[in-house]
Amino acid sequence: GKYYYLNKNGVLKTGWIVENGVRGWYDSKGAAGKTGWKKKGGEAPVVSELGDYGYKSLDAQGKTAFTFEDKEFINFNVPQATIEMQTEGMTQEEKILAGYYTLNNWEGDTYTNGSKSGEVANSFGVTNQGWIDWVVGTKGWSGGGVISEDGADLSELDNGDWYLHFAMRGTDNCNHLIGLGESRFTIGSAPFDDKTPVIGNYKRDNEWYSFDIPYSVFKKTFPSLFVGSGSQNKWTGNLVWFMSGGVTGMELQLDNVFLWREKIDTGISKTSAVSKTDGPMGIFDLSGRKVQNMNRPGIYIIRTADGVKKVMKK
Repeated sequence: GKYYYLNKNGVLKTGWIVENGVRGWYDSKGAAGKTGWKKKGGEAPVVSELGDYGYKSLDAQGKTAFTFEDKEFINFNVPQATIEMQTEGMTQEEKILAGYYTLNNWEGDTYTNGSKSGEVANSFGVTNQGWIDWVVGTKGWSGGGVISEDGADLSELDNGDWYLHFAMRGTDNCNHLIGLGESRFTIGSAPFDDKTPVIGNYKRDNEWYSFDIPYSVFKKTFPSLFVGSGSQNKWTGNLVWFMSGGVTGMELQLDNVFLWREKIDTGISKTSAVSKTDGPMGIFDLSGRKVQNMNRPGIYIIRTADGVKKVMKK
């Protein structure tokens, strides 16, 4: 386990605590200023500065620590190379449940474009791939996110154990806010503000560090995740969003943002005899985004118990 405590400002601290003359460690995962059980004596335990959910993205040979097998995905901001890794040996319709790729720089210029995107291999070890590289501008604040203009269907998050994956790198000491729906956490050494607790950090050594944060943590900390901008099955607000404060020059480098879960076995074999009258299990556009219907002209991918087929709507 990890031994630590939160001070009154919600900052992760380590070290011996003396209370009523007894020296020990306090382990707390609760609100700021509260402590859990105490471990008396012993050696000072080691605390990971990456938090419970962070890890080095690439090994010494530049290979990714993330595994893609037997997973399903909802993509927010990924390059084509990642989609190919997600779907290796299978079709996009079988692995990618939805995809939302529209980036929104709030007010158009709270961030400016950086120059580091693609300069090294990305967080999955693939070269010649870009990532979000935005630098805080001169407006005194910054913010951006991934949106769906038609509304995102996130109802599938109620099925299975989902995780939010992303990776970060850099050298400055900026504390970044990372949000999902109406939730918000800090990736950094101190809270972004009094509403945004620290959930992890990354070493500022220009290496990639990845995070896989359970969706259950978001829901537990922020129960009203999808209230205010539509609903969970048609969310029109920011999907994944971020802020980096107002200090000009601070840099956000963010890569491979998606949700994933272990692939759910429907119990239906591809060779099973299933009635042809069964309705669709999912309707998707060509980008892999799940849609509610086929009201608009175009090509749709329909997944049924019998398999996958493409349909053109004129």
